[in-house]
Amino acid sequence: MPAPAAVAAVAIRHRRGLVVLGLAWVALVSVVVLGVMVIALGGTPPARDVPAGGTGIPPVAMDAYLRAAEGELAQRCGVRWQVLAGIARVESNHAVGRTITDDGTVTPAILGPTLDGSGGTASITDTDDGALDADQQWDRAVGPFQFIPTSWTAYGADGNEDGRADPNNLYDASLGAVDHLCGPDTTDLADPAQLRAALLSYNRSDDYVREVIRWITLYDRTDGRSLAEPATPTGVIVSVRGIEVDQSIAPGLEQLLAAAEADDLSLSGGGWRSRADQIALRKAHCGESPFAIYEMPASQCSPPTAPPGSSKHERGLAVDFTHNGAVIQRGTRADAWLMANAPRYGLHNLPSEAWHYSVDGS
Repeated sequence: MPAPAAVAAVAIRHRRGLVVLGLAWVALVSVVVLGVMVIALGGTPPARDVPAGGTGIPPVAMDAYLRAAEGELAQRCGVRWQVLAGIARVESNHAVGRTITDDGTVTPAILGPTLDGSGGTASITDTDDGALDADQQWDRAVGPFQFIPTSWTAYGADGNEDGRADPNNLYDASLGAVDHLCGPDTTDLADPAQLRAALLSYNRSDDYVREVIRWITLYDRTDGRSLAEPATPTGVIVSVRGIEVDQSIAPGLEQLLAAAEADDLSLSGGGWRSRADQIALRKAHCGESPFAIYEMPASQCSPPTAPPGSSKHERGLAVDFTHNGAVIQRGTRADAWLMANAPRYGLHNLPSEAWHYSVDGS
C-alpha cells in the first residue's frame, strides 16, 4: 500500500483521468467487449438472502455492495450500499450483460476508453505494464467501479478473501470503492456536502455527481424492494410557499425549502404552468408559426423550451428555482446547495439549466 501522501496523489490522478468518461461510459460499457481476465476462484462468499427485488441489480452485485457497506470502515464513515450501487450503476450498470461468477468475478473484463488524450480523454501513459488493463502503452479504467491502475494500487482490496485484489471482481471493487470514498476528509457521508465531496474525488464532474446522487436517491426509496419512481402524479395542483406543484411532490418540496431555509438560503421559484402559458413561452422562445410552437425540437429554441404537452411544468412536476429573485446560476451557493440536497427530496437537475429541477431531471 502506498504511503498516505502517495495515496492522495494517486486519488487525484485517478479521477481526473476519468472526468471525461462521465456518464457516457454507461452507454459505452454495454458494447465494449475487450479481453478476458483470469478468474480466481476459492474465495466465494457463502450464500445469503439478497434484497435485490426490482432494482435491476444482479444478486451477486447486491451482495457485494451489502457486504462492503457492513465493514468497519464503511460503518465508520457512512458508506451505505445505496452509495456503492449509485456509483456502480453510473460506471458500469452493475456489469449487467456480462457473466458474474458466484465469487463476484466479471467476465469479459470491463475496460474503459484508452486514456491517450484523444476524444477528450486525459493522457495517462501506462503505469502497470498492462497487467490490469491489457494495454502497455496507455492506462484504461478497469472493472465495474472503473478504477485506473494507479488508483487500484492505492485502494485495491480483497473483498471475497480469495488472496488477490481484482478490480474486475465485484466484492474486491466494492471494498476498494469504500476505501476510496472514506478518504482523510470524510467523516460522515450522511452529510450531503461530504457525500458530494467524496463523489467528486471519485470523478471530478458535476454531471457525474448529480447522476450518482439521483440513483442513490432511487435506491434509498427501494431499500431493495422495488425501483419505485416518484409518487404517481395526482393532477391536483397545490401551492407550496407560493410555488404551484402537483400534490404528489408537495411534501418533498416543502421539506426542501425548509432545509434550505435552515441553511440560511431562501429559495423560491415557479412550478406549474398552464398549456396557454407553455404556448406563450414557445412563441417567445421558438417563434410564432404553428411548426415553431408545436413541432420544433426544444433544443432549437432559445432558451430550450419543451413543446406544449411535453413539459413537466404543465403537470406540476418541475420547479424553476430562484434565489433573491433571480434564476439560479452555475457556481453560486444556491446551485451548490441544490445539487447536493435536492435529490434527497425527489427533485433532480437538468444539467443544461442550473435552475430547473424535476422528478426525473428532464
